[in-house]
Amino acid sequence: MRRASASRAAALALAAALAGGGPARAAEVGKAERLEQAAANVAEVRRLTGQLVAQCDEARAERDAAKLACCGEALDQAAALLGAAERAEKALRAALEGSGEGAETESLAIDVARRRVAGVRAEGERCIGQLAWRGVNATEVEVTRPRPLAPGELEKKGDAGGKDAGAGKK
Repeated sequence: MRRASASRAAALALAAALAGGGPARAAEVGKAERLEQAAANVAEVRRLTGQLVAQCDEARAERDAAKLACCGEALDQAAALLGAAERAEKALRAALEGSGEGAETESLAIDVARRRVAGVRAEGERCIGQLAWRGVNATEVEVTRPRPLAPGELEKKGDAGGKDAGAGKK
């Protein structure tokens, strides 16, 4: 994916230079491409984080504490990564408006955040999947409660084989 993006950026820069814009126009196209890619990556981080929010809301509605723990942990990590990606996007914009120094680092930070959120979401799904598997293989136990004894019924049964039954034998 990175090669395709780099090839596309190079092609756009070459097209801009050939169209008469010169190197300055080619640099502008490169900046626009970087900003577009950064915005797409941040949007993907937001989308994945939104899916985690929906899973947590569903777990809360179901009152499923184990499922909520799985998606809650993933959501915490995704929210932190979303914040980092948004800060990196702002820094990328500032770097591209200025000298361009640090732009590559910020682009990389946004891409890493996108990949990490995808991984965190997958981990959360795996955790929830393990819970579902555990629930499918759970053993159900059916208990039949005995009927209540009538008054005096216990003494009658105690004479036949209760605690005094073996006292006289040796």
